[in-house]
Amino acid sequence: QYFARLWCTFEVATFLNQGQTKNIDIIPVGMSLLLILLALHMKFQAMSIHWSLHIQQFEVAESSFFDNLLIIFLESLLMLPLILYIGIGLMKEVDELPEQLQTFQVRKTKCFCCTSKHQHPKSGATLPCDRRAVYKQLRDWYSEDGKSSKTAALDSFDHHVR
Repeated sequence: QYFARLWCTFEVATFLNQGQTKNIDIIPVGMSLLLILLALHMKFQAMSIHWSLHIQQFEVAESSFFDNLLIIFLESLLMLPLILYIGIGLMKEVDELPEQLQTFQVRKTKCFCCTSKHQHPKSGATLPCDRRAVYKQLRDWYSEDGKSSKTAALDSFDHHVR
């Protein structure tokens, strides 16, 4: 849902405004969790195999090589479904991205201030509107002469993102 959040789209606007012509690589935030789980799983597997070979070579414990292989198998039974579940979820996010881009409209993005009706949920203090600030900057960047209407500038940004 990267393109559903106002500040995320503003990041893209800033990148595009800087004259960047390269493609933008978008990686789901959950990818970091998946990579950490994979690294932990592989580390556990490597340590278990190392320990199993150590036991087999020096016969330092009562447990056998096959007991340790059973532990590796059980750990895999626990970790792999979790890793696959997260991975499939990430693939769904990536699969939805082209449609999000094709139908992108900055006016439909969400921001905290508007969602909370411009009042801080705990203190009740008035929150300034982020949308106004972002739209003002987008107008400066995406109007042809700097004086075009806000609507034309936002439409231009929408088109640029698509």
